[in-house]
Amino acid sequence: MRSACKTYLKIFILGDKTSLDNKDIFKNLGIIHLFSLSGLHISFICFILKKLKFKNIFIYIVILFFLFLTGFNASTIRASLSLLFLNINNKYK
Repeated sequence: MRSACKTYLKIFILGDKTSLDNKDIFKNLGIIHLFSLSGLHISFICFILKKLKFKNIFIYIVILFFLFLTGFNASTIRASLSLLFLNINNKYK
């Protein structure tokens, strides 16, 4: 039971589907997309860190570390760049 929880947390947080045993079951149920990383992960990290009053540079470092952990997936890179450009746009109007 405990190892199953670790496996699912690893899949949900880091998007690592290699340890997923029954991938076909999740595809047939139509929920395999829940295991994909998206901009929601980046937004959630940013939201939590901003609520804790961290500076933007620290947030960028944490997101860069998250990108490293996830293997620089295209969707996380896109979301991170969008976040960076949004913050630059807000700063310089």
